[in-house]
Amino acid sequence: MLHEKYGKHDEALSDYDKAIALKSNYTNAYNNRGNVLKELKKYQEALTSYEHAISLNPRHAEAYYNRGVVLKELNRYHDAVDSYTNAFSLKNDYVDAYNNCGNVFITLKRFEEALACFQKAIAINPNYSFAYNGQGNVLMELKKFDEALISYEKAIALNSLSPFPHNGMSNVLQELKRFDDAIVGYEKAMALVPDSAGPYVNRGLAMLGKGNFDEALQNYDRAIELNPDMADPHWNKALLKILKGEYEEGWQLYEYRRYKQDLKGSYPIYEQPLWLGQESITDKILYIYPEQGLGDFIQFCRYVPLVEKLGAKVVLKVPNALYTMIKTMGLNARIVRNDEKVEEFDLHCPIMSLPLAFKTTVETIPNKIPYFFSDPFKRDYWQRKFAYASNSLKVGLVWSGSKDHKKDHDRSLRLKQLAPILDLPVTFYSLQKEVREQDKIALSKLDHIQQYHEELNDFSDTAAMVDCLDLVISVDTSVAHLAGAMGKNVWILISYLPDYRWMLDREDTPWYPTARLFRQANVGDWDSAILKVRKALEELLISKT
Repeated sequence: MLHEKYGKHDEALSDYDKAIALKSNYTNAYNNRGNVLKELKKYQEALTSYEHAISLNPRHAEAYYNRGVVLKELNRYHDAVDSYTNAFSLKNDYVDAYNNCGNVFITLKRFEEALACFQKAIAINPNYSFAYNGQGNVLMELKKFDEALISYEKAIALNSLSPFPHNGMSNVLQELKRFDDAIVGYEKAMALVPDSAGPYVNRGLAMLGKGNFDEALQNYDRAIELNPDMADPHWNKALLKILKGEYEEGWQLYEYRRYKQDLKGSYPIYEQPLWLGQESITDKILYIYPEQGLGDFIQFCRYVPLVEKLGAKVVLKVPNALYTMIKTMGLNARIVRNDEKVEEFDLHCPIMSLPLAFKTTVETIPNKIPYFFSDPFKRDYWQRKFAYASNSLKVGLVWSGSKDHKKDHDRSLRLKQLAPILDLPVTFYSLQKEVREQDKIALSKLDHIQQYHEELNDFSDTAAMVDCLDLVISVDTSVAHLAGAMGKNVWILISYLPDYRWMLDREDTPWYPTARLFRQANVGDWDSAILKVRKALEELLISKT
């Protein structure tokens, strides 16, 4: 025990091995041996030791707790939950087990269950600062920002020397666009842990939010110096580089997404090698698979024909909602749905690694448009349906994306915010698949917006409808990508700090030649962007007369 206490791990392991040799059913020796292996980051060996302790004493709460810790490190999150649950089932006041279980639930995005764990820990020990910090993290994920701030403040009051609540509170302030206040909090965290990369990453994001790109880059670089193996600063630097049009470095750094804690679960580990353009794929079977959102897949599937031209036999896994649209691309690839298993292939490549594989620059973006096409029979159906408005300008509207999107509050609108354009002599068609409760009342009062959401079963239905319109006006969501991929006129409303793909200070985008971008002039300022849309619509109406 003394060797373990003073960090003499090899000696400690030797001591526990001797103890076990003398007494093979020595439960605590196995548990403590696991703790040493855990400190050495030998998680699989630690797990074996903890499981031996549990087999000897199935009521050993601490062994279950420690087993949960290493299972989390091994990314076996569901098993970690089970282990922590066993720990606090055996020991009802085990606040650490409740707290850690809550943290795993956050990773699994099971936020209500996470909140229940932290609240249970607080009920047991109202002075347990870590639980207030965890509760703040959940409330932020649930976008309950005011409640999250209160929870972080409580955590700081209980333990002002912990960097975590300072960092968490600043994350909330950043979401509220209070960037200067957020920076103050990050700097408090830096003062407490000057060698920690995390606060530098977050201060970089706050600087980015203010539009201070050079300062953001400096913070990311400092974080990389402090922790070269940390994926987040590399990833954030990638997004900034691509945003600025510096594609060569940007796409290389973009590969760090596969190691980010919140994304790496989307990237299976295969025995076959990863292909990033470095070797010939002639006559090889290349497995390309989806990642991130539907809009991302629509944007990057344009590379698949280029892969086929290299002589590869492509197996393309497709999100189920896009299966029928991908079929319109005329690919030679074997196309499989997202829920189908793929086993036989020579190399693999996540779809958003294709820009790197083809050494894409702003000038070499493959933008042969259209590459998506509507179903002729479905298109005829909508043409007949819209015949009554043959002399009118027909405009499709998308004002909100998925509410689960991390940046939904930055990119989505309330329908009423489009009021400045809704009084124009235009026939509007809602392309919303889902309408939020707050918009249903407003929509019910707007008879001139035609609604067909019940007939939009998948993207092929939306595509056919889009093909019959003169224009689509959309926030930054998958329908905007769909319209762009079809070569339709699409006006996209873009936030002040845009997604990396839209770059900066331009109204066009090399990804979609028929798209026009309407950007916020300031953070959160949709009004000025929508007034620009109105002016452009008025000019379009004049040109049509």
